[in-house]
Amino acid sequence: MSTLLRAQELHNAIHNKGWAQEQPNTETKGHAQDQPENAEMNVNGKHRYTRHIIQDYDWSKHPYTYKWNSLGLRGPEPDFNANKKLMIVGNSMSLGQGVPLENSYAYMLSQELRMDYINLSEYFVLTDSLNRLQELKNYEPDIMLIVTGRFFTGLDMMVNYSMLRLNDFNDNTIKDNAESVIKNTNGTLLRMFELSVQHLYPKTKIVWITNRIDADRPRDPFSGNMVWKDIQNTIIEIKPRKDYVDLGRDNLHPGIHSHCIFKDKILAQISQ
Repeated sequence: MSTLLRAQELHNAIHNKGWAQEQPNTETKGHAQDQPENAEMNVNGKHRYTRHIIQDYDWSKHPYTYKWNSLGLRGPEPDFNANKKLMIVGNSMSLGQGVPLENSYAYMLSQELRMDYINLSEYFVLTDSLNRLQELKNYEPDIMLIVTGRFFTGLDMMVNYSMLRLNDFNDNTIKDNAESVIKNTNGTLLRMFELSVQHLYPKTKIVWITNRIDADRPRDPFSGNMVWKDIQNTIIEIKPRKDYVDLGRDNLHPGIHSHCIFKDKILAQISQ
């Protein structure tokens, strides 16, 4: 039971966004794990997607801050009357945690496309974004990028914690059956989420962006063809071991050159 309680407490903290929300129209020296005083040189990345990279960039010589617009989001003040608009619904990587705003793929993409944008990030649990998506439906973006994060729903968190720690899941048959149930259920929920977004934004082109899942994490809620088989819109895969090539200031998230790779990959797909 203690495992489930830990998962519940973590999800409640994330769902309430007490750790991530910033006040509108403010500026902070850092955000979450990215604080300038914590920058280190010659260390490996601190996330499983970045641990293959060694920090070789001296961030102390390149200071930056986080500026939060009137919506409490990172990025320029949005223009709801702009001719061309982009919306990004994503995670901490899409927020650009660990890099200056102008070096984030969201900002660079908006510049190349000459589009106004709202960066509706960061969401550790993707479905937590629905309320904010409804609030901002009058923005009516031409393109929406939906970037999958760590989990799809709070239930994913509880199940994953259970499968990692509860003794019942040491039985491979039980584990395999549970993974099959998770993937089938998440495939249905993912399609329901997509339909909800299409209902809110009927004129918007939707593009999904997801990390290619490494073999060491088979329970990832977004892995496997059965999860994506009913999705109707474009899917772009980011490949961490190939596309993550440097580290941000927090030694956790990808750095400036990685964001350039993300921008070019997305631009190539949506420009077709």
